[in-house]
Amino acid sequence: MFAETTTGMEGINKLVKVGFVKERPDPDDGRAKLVSITDKGMRKLRGCFRNAQKVNEMIFRHLPNDTVDFCVQLLQSTEEIHSRRSVELKQKPFDEMYQEMMKD
Repeated sequence: MFAETTTGMEGINKLVKVGFVKERPDPDDGRAKLVSITDKGMRKLRGCFRNAQKVNEMIFRHLPNDTVDFCVQLLQSTEEIHSRRSVELKQKPFDEMYQEMMKD
């Protein structure tokens, strides 16, 4: 997932191109643009949420909710570290990424 991170502007341009968001000039800052989600984008987002919920159900259906919540709590700091580091190291070859991660 993190092998090729899209920049913010690239991501917005892709969303505009497919009609999921629209942009307009910021009346308070001529250098900036404001973005908002379109009806088409909202429909797509709802569909993504439905599919994400189905994935969660498939994976965790045999576990009580409090067990899942506990697991999330236990892994939260690890997720934060790896989310940050994956962006920092995204251009490194795998072996170099491994070496960097193992220093911590």
